[in-house]
Amino acid sequence: VKRNVLNHFRGTHQLNSTGRTRIDRLVDNNRLLNLMTHSPHTPVEGCTTTASYRFAAGFTSHRLVLTDAGQLFVAWIHIMESPYMNTVLVQVRTAEPAVSGVGAFKDRFPVTT
Repeated sequence: VKRNVLNHFRGTHQLNSTGRTRIDRLVDNNRLLNLMTHSPHTPVEGCTTTASYRFAAGFTSHRLVLTDAGQLFVAWIHIMESPYMNTVLVQVRTAEPAVSGVGAFKDRFPVTT
């Protein structure tokens, strides 16, 4: 159900995102690995909910939702891991309207970040 709600936002709202591919999942004392192996039934600190799933090819995906129902937009961190590599894809996505005239993602989307 959570995945369907996020997919609805993807299809009905303009989303802005920033991301990095091929980040070593063991970086920063295994922080990404710990997020990937975290139970989807246990809340992640600082997140309102999570949506996790596994593709038939073995890829795992976690979406860590940063906003709650009190916001007028949705924002999440999407982490996808390949079973064939030791790296992950990390994206931050938001439907928050951008602040004009500023450059960095964190400055354009102050509530998300």
